[in-house]
Amino acid sequence: MANAASTGQPIVADTRQLSRLARDIRAASPAAWKACRVALRASGQTILDTAKANASYSSRIPGSGKVVVTAGGNIKVTFGGESAPDAAAIENKGKGFVRHPTFSPRPGVDEKVGWTSARSHPAFLGPALDAHREEIAAAIIAAVGDAVEHALKGGGL
Repeated sequence: MANAASTGQPIVADTRQLSRLARDIRAASPAAWKACRVALRASGQTILDTAKANASYSSRIPGSGKVVVTAGGNIKVTFGGESAPDAAAIENKGKGFVRHPTFSPRPGVDEKVGWTSARSHPAFLGPALDAHREEIAAAIIAAVGDAVEHALKGGGL
């Protein structure tokens, strides 16, 4: 199934199969699943760290980033929330146009003079994923493979 992530990056995954695999690993060997989650989180952290560096122009966005590994084994790297409500608008799902106010170019004048629409592109999260795509895919495959091998040795799968 092909979808687009919130950054507009293509994803090809059958998350039902991944969730089923995660459930089976958990049942066969909780220790293997815990180690797998740690490795998955580390992969997400790599993307998070690069995205934070990409968003260093902002005082709020980098601190709003987080990595979550779901019970189904999905890695979610997100930014935004109350501390950085502009994060999603800046990333704009990597597609379309973003409409925003323009201000007077005169120093010391903070007067809105109109609105403009600009072509949007992934600003910080999408490029972070692109920079590490192959490395992250290999790390995820290794983590899941190690977990399955450990679970099989434990006699669970």
